[in-house]
Amino acid sequence: MTLLPGDTFAGYAILDRLAAGGLSTVYKAAHPRTSEPVALAVLDEKYSADPEYRKYFEQAADRIRELSHPNIVTVIDAGYDAGSLWLETRLVDGADVASVLAGSGHGMRVERAARIVSEAATALHHLHEIGVLHGNLTPAHILVTGSGPTEQVRVTDIGLLGGAVDGIETHWATENSGYTAPEVLAGAPLSARSDVYSLGAIFHALLSGRTPPPPAPRPDVAPPPPPPGAPSGDPLSGYAPVIAKAQAEDPAQRYATPRDFSEAIRLSLPGQGAPTGGKKPGGKGIRGWFKRS
Repeated sequence: MTLLPGDTFAGYAILDRLAAGGLSTVYKAAHPRTSEPVALAVLDEKYSADPEYRKYFEQAADRIRELSHPNIVTVIDAGYDAGSLWLETRLVDGADVASVLAGSGHGMRVERAARIVSEAATALHHLHEIGVLHGNLTPAHILVTGSGPTEQVRVTDIGLLGGAVDGIETHWATENSGYTAPEVLAGAPLSARSDVYSLGAIFHALLSGRTPPPPAPRPDVAPPPPPPGAPSGDPLSGYAPVIAKAQAEDPAQRYATPRDFSEAIRLSLPGQGAPTGGKKPGGKGIRGWFKRS
């Protein structure tokens, strides 16, 4: 379904198209009752028509609706209309990280990359604790607002693939193979550790400025990208071990949680050490580990 400015869908007045992906198209729309601008994701009809996926989508939407977290774009409502599932979220006035990378033409400073991954990890960890997988994490699904000391990170597109059915995961994984865990490419279901793999690939991309290579195909199972050990001067060189562990071929060898991966990054930063007394520095959680730059 293609909507144009001036069209109406599920009561929302379409104002503009913001983004399009394999699963959905996101529009800026006016809320039916308040006329406030919101983001409206309209899922492709071929996925919306699958009864198993529709059931998953509705259950996931119930879990994340009105979820309040500083690093998660709030889901306000969800529904089904004219053959398509839809998801309403708050409209974030910012840029996705994929666009930031494309605009710069090179990787980020490690402090900023670590901060973005840390805050995305905080969001993922919270989702996993309430039983929701992201399943669709790429730089395009991490939004940044503000700049420098005021920069904020928010994860979007939550839950659209966390329990997807056969064919839907495969379609998305093929489109985003550089960020997709090898077992998912081979047909295994998504898991918390496949989200960790995606987060590791994003850290790779933020440092290098390049999309990570997809896992090389193999008849039985797809291996991960080669460990990004790099020559002197390469921005990845000091972080190859943590990225390689996050992207381990065997999910059991990866970090168990996004928070574990974020902690490993923190310990790899120049001048950082393990926190004492079992507490994170300053008691501020993951985000407090990094200085703004």
